[in-house]
Order: sequence, then structure tokens, then C-alpha cells
Amino acid sequence: MGPPNAVVPPGAIGNSPRFGGSPVFETLDANRDGYVNAREANANREASLAFTRADIDHDGSIWESEFRAAFASPTSR
Repeated sequence: MGPPNAVVPPGAIGNSPRFGGSPVFETLDANRDGYVNAREANANREASLAFTRADIDHDGSIWESEFRAAFASPTSR
């Protein structure tokens, strides 16, 4: 299991140099099950605040495709 408190530098979400295996997504997905749940998101203030917006299908989980869609920079969309 990953660390109890995900350490993601402030402002790092959406500024990752790559998507698809995003290091930020991988850090937030503490138990490495392929998605970020609310408990995992709550370990990071920025992710917690953006959780509802990022959970596009409202299933209580942020899948990597939702993460990319929610946090991609406007120029990469």
C-alpha cells in the first residue's frame, strides 16, 4: 500500500510533463488499483478540492482518463 499522505507538490496537478502513466496520478493512486478514490484524493488538498470536477462519470472514482481530461492544460486538449 502507498503512503498514507500522498505528497504532490502544490500546483503539480495539470502541470505534469506527461500523461498516460502520469507521475501525479500514480502518486495519488496510493494503493495502485488504477483509480483514485475520495480517500486517496483527500490526502492531497488540491486533488481533494478538484475531486468532484474530475469525477466526470460520478462513480466516486477518478480513472486516469478522467484525470487527464480534468487536469490537462488547455493547449493539450
